[in-house]
Amino acid sequence: GWVALSINSEDWRHVGQALISVQNSGWKKTLVGFGGAWLAFSGLESISQLAPAIRSPRERTARVAMLWVVVTVLLTSPLITSFSTVLERVDKRNSDHFVSELGVAYGGMFLKIAVVITASVLLMFAANTAIIGGYHVFRALARQHYLPQFLARISPEFGTPHAAIAITVVVPIAVVIGTRGDLILLGQLYAFGLLGAFSLSSIGLDVVRWREGRRGALFWIGLLVSLGVAVAWITNIIAKPMATLFGGGITVAGMVLAVGVRRGWFRALGPAIPYVPRALAEEEAAGRPQAAKILTLGEARELQNMYRPRVLLCLREGTASALHKTIDRLKGIGDSLVYVLFVDEVPGFFFPAEIGPSEDANRVLQHAVLQFEKHEIVALPVWRIGHSAGETIAHTARELGAKHVIIG
Repeated sequence: GWVALSINSEDWRHVGQALISVQNSGWKKTLVGFGGAWLAFSGLESISQLAPAIRSPRERTARVAMLWVVVTVLLTSPLITSFSTVLERVDKRNSDHFVSELGVAYGGMFLKIAVVITASVLLMFAANTAIIGGYHVFRALARQHYLPQFLARISPEFGTPHAAIAITVVVPIAVVIGTRGDLILLGQLYAFGLLGAFSLSSIGLDVVRWREGRRGALFWIGLLVSLGVAVAWITNIIAKPMATLFGGGITVAGMVLAVGVRRGWFRALGPAIPYVPRALAEEEAAGRPQAAKILTLGEARELQNMYRPRVLLCLREGTASALHKTIDRLKGIGDSLVYVLFVDEVPGFFFPAEIGPSEDANRVLQHAVLQFEKHEIVALPVWRIGHSAGETIAHTARELGAKHVIIG
């Protein structure tokens, strides 16, 4: 805005000519530019960090926020690019500094510093999003037995997934060192991963809509978007071979590791664990040290002569809200008993014979029991394993005769 108010009619004429000259670009250059332009929308991911705080109705608020991101990108990107590359007063020797040099040329050192600070803070937010998303993905894949189990472990001292966080932080540092901080190459690597993720997410939504029979206008618009992102990704793969080689290599290595862990290719590195039905696995787990303070389904049934709670609270992470709601409900119905359930999900058809409650299970259940005790409510901590959390919750509620099920 400041630059637009500062330049004269002759400058505006040059900017206009630069914008119009885009039509003279060849189709190859246009495709590469089209692929690169999608990176501007990566900021949409940052909205997810604000999700717990945005105003209700959240779906509408998120839609408005995303609309403004799109509008802002479409308005600012062409103009700032034109100002930076066309106006004579701007130092064009280093493309990494285009916007800050534009600021100092027309707004002085104050505007340059403002641009640098803003860009730095935005990059810190982006790094935060990437690290949080990265270790959540590692933990989820480890829980589903696609990655080694140590990545799902929680630090007993801090309650954080320290191993997953460490790898999420160390790998990007190694990439920066390996590329010697070359921003052009780093941008190309980023484009490979981002466009790949966009393509798979968009195509995945199309598949879901097709399977659900939702084939109206929204489906065809989504299909068009998927096609656009896929074209951008394929263009990026062809136009930037180094990024494709690196990104493709990491992807293939990750897939081999995931399939290998899931199918037991690396079992020779550790002791073999036989597989058994769920009931037997839970029965075996009852005698393990980590199950000392929690109940299996069989033990909970045995206690029903003395304790028969009507409410079943199911927890995973972030227990505070669910605990408070359950306490309010129990007080409302004049009850002082509750089952607290944690389900460790195990994919496949069978369960390892040597399975036991995870660190997460013990931590979440023990925390819940202590919170209920403060309100003079007796909580029976129940641990179960299952291929599907939903199916296991339903089975547990039926077996224990629960009348109310609260999902936390």
